[in-house]
Amino acid sequence: MAELTVDQTRKMETSFASDKKNLLAQRAAATNGLLKAAEDQFVLARNKNPYSTDLTSDGVTNQKHSGRCWMFAGLNVLRFLLGKKLNVENFELSQNFLYFYDKLEKANYFYDKIIASAQADILDRKVDALMSEPEGDGGWWQYVVNLVKKYGVLPKTYMPETANTENSEVMNALLNRKLRQDGLRLRELVRGGASESEVETERSRMLEGINSIVSVSLGVPPREFRFQYQDKDKKYHDEGLMTPKDFFDKYIGVDLDDYVALDHYHLEGLLSMHKHYSNDLAGDMVGAPDPHWINTPVEEMKAAAIKQLQDGEPIWFACDVGQDSDRKAGVMATDLYDMATLVSVDFTMDKGRRVVSHESMATHAMTLVGVDVIDGKSVRWKVENSWGDENGEKGYYVMTDDWFDQFTFEVIINKKYLSEDLVQLYQTEPEVLPFYFPM
Repeated sequence: MAELTVDQTRKMETSFASDKKNLLAQRAAATNGLLKAAEDQFVLARNKNPYSTDLTSDGVTNQKHSGRCWMFAGLNVLRFLLGKKLNVENFELSQNFLYFYDKLEKANYFYDKIIASAQADILDRKVDALMSEPEGDGGWWQYVVNLVKKYGVLPKTYMPETANTENSEVMNALLNRKLRQDGLRLRELVRGGASESEVETERSRMLEGINSIVSVSLGVPPREFRFQYQDKDKKYHDEGLMTPKDFFDKYIGVDLDDYVALDHYHLEGLLSMHKHYSNDLAGDMVGAPDPHWINTPVEEMKAAAIKQLQDGEPIWFACDVGQDSDRKAGVMATDLYDMATLVSVDFTMDKGRRVVSHESMATHAMTLVGVDVIDGKSVRWKVENSWGDENGEKGYYVMTDDWFDQFTFEVIINKKYLSEDLVQLYQTEPEVLPFYFPM
């Protein structure tokens, strides 16, 4: 054990003050903040050029103060396909509609895992993880697939946002409070010898309480609606009554099972490339697939993404958006901030070391809508975010190719752009990683 002594602090203070560059950096950071003091304005300026492929068609969406990025990104992909089919612009699908069922399904998933682990001690690592966050706003592409296949989609005008979708903090606090209470009760029933029927009866009663919280907060989704719209040519259409599933099948109609999750986690000795994985406790719906993915070299991910974009289809992707990015300017570039020079400290770590040390992980999902390819190589990518139109170029961001390499973790690719080997691999049983695996 090595104690930090007062003498050490005095020596460090003297050493710092002896370098005039440190004092200049101190003044710049104190006046402007660390980020602005370290930011390279020339990097911002050179990332304003057009793209060789650009699918931009609509205004951006806004998830506001919620963690629904994965849902917004998924629905942005689907509305792009819908817009082409119906000849409409700025058409939004209801995020609130899917959010309602997302909350119910996650609650039921929590109950299922709590019942299955009831014989474990309350301090067991898995039980503790369940109780720490029974449900939340976050999610993955597979959640979009599961929800849309089961419930369909709905035009936003038939179930718009509410105060609780735009700021979900209080609703989520209530849901988690109730789920923790219910979780303890379910454990007591199972450990006390209650029959499976008795436990399931109690779970059904508990779900009614969750439904009440969600219905009050979000409203009740319509079972059917009369679809009326006006296209780009100002022509009126009345498509009659239909259900949300009918709407998806008729106007979008893609097979969501045709899409494959390609991830890049370069973790030597922990994960292998070209192997199929999933994660324990990462699901959202009982009776539906958990998120699963193929670990893939990043160059293969980019090659597949370029094919899909050049063929006219946007891409759902997940990344670590807070790293080396200027939210207001809408630029993500690894050379955007020279923090190492500013504070005279080396921060160098490769992607794998950042992941295993919890310095980096997938924190946000967005949509790739463009790429600039020069001499056969991707240089920059155009990103549709869901943070409104006051950031970036009316809500669209630019991501440099090196930033993609370092901080993008997953892209969702239609199987027609992949090798048959990868498609077949995705159909095999994945290796399940422990819930605490760093990623």
